[in-house]
Amino acid sequence: MDHLAAVLQDRQLLLERCPHLNSPEALTATENLVSLVMGFASTQHQQEQEVDLTSVVSAIDNLADAVTNSVSDFLMGDDDSSLHPIGIQDRDGDDGDDGDDGDDGVDGDAETDKDSLQNAALLSPESVDLRATSLEGGVEAALGYAKSLARYGKVVAAYLERRGGLDAEYGKGLQKLSQTFRAALMQESHMPLQSVYILHTEQELELSQSLSAANACLYTSSFTQVRLEHDRRRKEVRDLWSRAQRKLADAKIAVKKSQQVLTWRQEDLVKARASTSSTSSTSSSATSSTSSSATSSSSLTSSSGISSKVMEKRRKAEEEASHKVEEAEAAFRLCLSECGQRRSELNELRVEAVSTVRSLVTRWDLALQEVTVRHQQHLLSQWCAAASSCATLGDSARLHEAARPYAIFLHSLQGPVRVDRLPLGGPPLGGSQNRFTGAPE
Repeated sequence: MDHLAAVLQDRQLLLERCPHLNSPEALTATENLVSLVMGFASTQHQQEQEVDLTSVVSAIDNLADAVTNSVSDFLMGDDDSSLHPIGIQDRDGDDGDDGDDGDDGVDGDAETDKDSLQNAALLSPESVDLRATSLEGGVEAALGYAKSLARYGKVVAAYLERRGGLDAEYGKGLQKLSQTFRAALMQESHMPLQSVYILHTEQELELSQSLSAANACLYTSSFTQVRLEHDRRRKEVRDLWSRAQRKLADAKIAVKKSQQVLTWRQEDLVKARASTSSTSSTSSSATSSTSSSATSSSSLTSSSGISSKVMEKRRKAEEEASHKVEEAEAAFRLCLSECGQRRSELNELRVEAVSTVRSLVTRWDLALQEVTVRHQQHLLSQWCAAASSCATLGDSARLHEAARPYAIFLHSLQGPVRVDRLPLGGPPLGGSQNRFTGAPE
């Protein structure tokens, strides 16, 4: 039995590498070999008698011949349907009216190449970054797409994780079922389609192990790290961009305030100059009127002293207003310079932000592509192999001959032969009808 298990394991490894060798003839030969070995295992209590292994050797030779024929058919190209997917033959063999449309084909190829070049140019990193920086609100749009991609990635990751959990749970149940009934199926010998069910339980055991390892194979730590890194870097870029925008907005507000203060200071200076000018003209007119009239020198001295004090006060106010205008102009120029600096920093950050977002989106897209390909390949390796195996086992079941295991069982029995047995073709016992079934003999 150990040697039989080793042979079946080697056969399964060969079929996993070369599924096209899983032919109905090879499966039938395997079924015959299993039936013979199980029959010899049931007669182990007769160890004192010599066992004829000729039939077992012949069954092994038949299995080898079936596998060899499958390999020969594959190498000779007889099994075309299993080697070429649907549609390749039609595409390669569709000549149509190529001879009449030669020029149109050349023009079509040229247009296709041109479109491909244009698409490649549009999808280039430089073109993508330029488009994002040239649009009004392009950085916000890029960050919004990155946020939507993060939400979408969480949904995909949750689906794959839940899908892997369901596969693992199903694999555990399938493994328990196959192990339980495989042992029960092997207790008897020479049973109809016994090898089919034994092989089926073995394949389900392998499928259960593959399903149990699906979650670890697909939802790896690297996929989680890329997703978390994408979310963290996206938030960093978003915060930096928001702070830079707030700084520019504050700088613009400071420019408006300093401009308003400068306007006020200029208006105050104009008022101070007007007041000084009016005071100077009033003082000049008063001096000329007092000099023309015959007044005393004491009154002239008193009037000129008051005028000079007012004039001095107005001149000081004008100088102070002029000084405040200069300070307001300096503050306004400083705010303008700071606003220009903030705008330049924002433009530089704009380029860095769109480039960073593009790299994050590309990295996340590649990680999602990798896990999607692994998931689909995993499903393909599981269900296509199971479908092929089920189809082969079904074909083997169709080729099953009724009562053949019973005949093999009877011929495998060893012991003395009855002397009073009837010859073949002798009269049946009990008349013309079968006493058990009532059917005519």
